[in-house]
Amino acid sequence: MDASIPSVIAAYESRIAALERDKLAVAEKLAHGIQPRASFDDTLRTALC
Repeated sequence: MDASIPSVIAAYESRIAALERDKLAVAEKLAHGIQPRASFDDTLRTALC
């Protein structure tokens, strides 16, 4: 995007920084292999009982 207003530029930069932080957090979670809280079978059994 083409922006020449300083406040717009600052808002873009702030949003980009936040998205980059979120991207790093997601990548870290994926790298550590997060385990689900409960297995599908346990969840299904709870839902059906």
